[in-house]
Amino acid sequence: MNRLFLILIIICLIVGCAKDIIIPQASDLRGDYKGLYEIDPDTGPTREQYIAWTFSDNRFWMTADRTDEKPQIFCDVNGFYEITDMMVLKDTVVAEQTCQHYEVPVGEFKMRRSADSVILKQYDVAIHAFKNITIVKVSE
Repeated sequence: MNRLFLILIIICLIVGCAKDIIIPQASDLRGDYKGLYEIDPDTGPTREQYIAWTFSDNRFWMTADRTDEKPQIFCDVNGFYEITDMMVLKDTVVAEQTCQHYEVPVGEFKMRRSADSVILKQYDVAIHAFKNITIVKVSE
C-alpha cells in the first residue's frame, strides 16, 4: 500500500511539473552568414569591413572575414540577441584586440529579412552615425 501511494505521489509531481516546462523554439535565423558591416558617420567617410556572422538560437558571433587584404577595422564580438519588433543585440563581449569599442553593434536595430538575408540598421546617437549590417546566409 505504501509503495502504491509513493508511486502515485511521484506521478502527480511529474505530471504537475511538466506543464511548467517551457521549451523555446529554435530560431529560424540559425546558421552562418557573410556580409558587410558599415558605419556611416554624419561627417567623415564611411568605414566598412566584410564580416562573418553566426546565429545560434539566442547567441550571435561577428568576426572579420579575412578574405581580403584590408586591415581589420571592427572588433570581433559575440553576445545574445532577442527578436521583438526589432533585433536587440545585448551582453556583447569584445574579443581581446585593439579596436574602437563604441563601434560594436549593440542595442536595438531595425531588421529586414528575406529568405536568405538579414539587414540590420541603427542610428547610434552617441557617435552620430548609422550602423548597417547586411548579411547573407551561407549555403549549407
